[in-house]
Parts: sequence; structure tokens; C-alpha cells
Amino acid sequence: MSLIINVTLMLPFSPVGVAKANEVLIWGKKKGAQELLECGFVNQIFPAQSAESFHIAVRKHLLGELEGLDPTALLEMKRLLRATLKDRNDPDAILKVTKQLQLAQAERFASGIPKEKFAKIARKEIKHKL
Repeated sequence: MSLIINVTLMLPFSPVGVAKANEVLIWGKKKGAQELLECGFVNQIFPAQSAESFHIAVRKHLLGELEGLDPTALLEMKRLLRATLKDRNDPDAILKVTKQLQLAQAERFASGIPKEKFAKIARKEIKHKL
């Protein structure tokens, strides 16, 4: 198995990304970091550096991406995305996951957390990601 050094991986969703992922993972074809970035197989390229510096840079990048996001909502979205991928051969999978997402959103709304977050944004206590 070949290793790609100094990149973070994400699940490719586009058909091109899946095709390239298959070439790399199944057939062991080597691809350059830039080509993998362009086809969506990786989402970030970090410059060559020591392992310690790389880990610090990745951690800083991820913390920046996660800043202001609600961990519970992120974990629920991850669970729902995985459920969709697991059941991708089921023609009703998208409908099932959409219903689950709607239920999760309703539960989240009822919890009062979104109201608290929006109030903090309005008071400029936190910054919105968009």
C-alpha cells in the first residue's frame, strides 16, 4: 500500500473522485498530490515539513474549520452521511436519511441550542461561519 504524505483525506463524492479513488486504492496507481486535490480525493495539501510541524499544521487547520460549529450537530451529520453511503444501493436510502435528518433537526431545534447560538451571533459574541 502506498502512502500519501502531508495530505488530509476526505471521502470523494463526485464520480470522478470515486474513479480516481478506485485507481489509487484498488489498482495502486500513483497520483500526484495536486491531481488528487483537483479530483476531490484530498481536501488540503500541506507543504513538506517535519512530522511534528505537519501535525501542528493539520491540528491548526482542523480547529479553524471546526471553530464555532456544534460538535453534536457535526456528529449527527456524520452519522447520517455514513448511513446514506452504507445504504447507497437502496433506492429509498436518500428518502430515509432525509426523514432522519428532518427528525434530528426538529429535535435540535426543540433543544434550544440553535436559538442560543443565533442569540450569541446577534450579540456578536461568536462569529458565524458564513
